[in-house]
Amino acid sequence: MATRAHEFRFSSPKTIEEAYNHSDGYPDGLGDALKTHYNDNTEVADLIGGGNWSYMDDESGDVSYYNERPTILQDDNMDELLFKLSDVVQGGDYAYMWDGEKWFTYKVGSRERFVADVANDMGVNIDTSDMMLEKYERKWKKFIEPQTMGSTPPSGIP
Repeated sequence: MATRAHEFRFSSPKTIEEAYNHSDGYPDGLGDALKTHYNDNTEVADLIGGGNWSYMDDESGDVSYYNERPTILQDDNMDELLFKLSDVVQGGDYAYMWDGEKWFTYKVGSRERFVADVANDMGVNIDTSDMMLEKYERKWKKFIEPQTMGSTPPSGIP
């Protein structure tokens, strides 16, 4: 059985690059390999920029790519961007975020919990209470009730 995982990084305050790993994505395997072999911005950008892969060798960090492009997610609003990311990672068991200095590990569960955990690790306050609403309903609600949460990117994002 495959343990699927997603790896992502912010390539700008409004853009997330995401790649999918099909097997052995558990923290003791892929998580440790990411920390060992991919621990600076250039290495991580190259890894995720290569696209999806089927497996990463724990010893060498070599990957077997099968898709040459990462998934690119963009939005001007941080909470909408993280909501989009939560939709993408729902197909996996784990997710790994590179924050520019270190990796964070997430067990993929509910969308609300995932968004709240990522936002917390980024130092961003996001209201997940309306996550179940459709995107147009969330935007309409924010238009009617202006909010400042999630409108500014975290300071550590390039």
